[in-house]
Amino acid sequence: MRFSPIALALVALPLMSVAVQADERCNDLWFTRNAIIDQAGYCFGSNLGKALFDNSDCQGKSVTLNPEAQQQVAQIQEMEKQAQCRVNSAATTLDLQDLAQRRQLWHFPIWDDYESACIGWLSAPAALRAGHSPEAPVIGQIQVGDTVRYGHMVWGDWSYAMIFDGSWTFKTAGWLNFNEADEACEKFAG
Repeated sequence: MRFSPIALALVALPLMSVAVQADERCNDLWFTRNAIIDQAGYCFGSNLGKALFDNSDCQGKSVTLNPEAQQQVAQIQEMEKQAQCRVNSAATTLDLQDLAQRRQLWHFPIWDDYESACIGWLSAPAALRAGHSPEAPVIGQIQVGDTVRYGHMVWGDWSYAMIFDGSWTFKTAGWLNFNEADEACEKFAG
């Protein structure tokens, strides 16, 4: 029995999207875990760690995490184990659309497998902050017509949001406070 190239492509497409999703999740988890220990002063030895985090202010390989950071790192490690993540730490780049914004964050988002999106933001422009705190600096903004993707665990009234234009081209990211933004969408997915 022979299959046409189109039929094979249709069969492979869902498998490829699962692989892309797994890579995105694993890259996201890897970055968040390492960003948390970077804040504690960890000195990275891997090519990837050195490329993404500034070792100029590091304190050593044995750093102390506060209880909240310890819990977050343990949670992320368990998620990485369940997803069977294998991030190539010999590489010098990590494929994350929001890497530039993440480097500005005070608080790091933790991946959530339950995604949703506000497609076509109808509300007034909304500020995106570097952390889940009103004192955190504004690092981006949601504009009318944007698509807002939620794919990380919420923190009280805050959610980490990735912002795309109408054709799903990435624009910016940051923490959105639902008490400050009156979310109205053309469509809601997820």
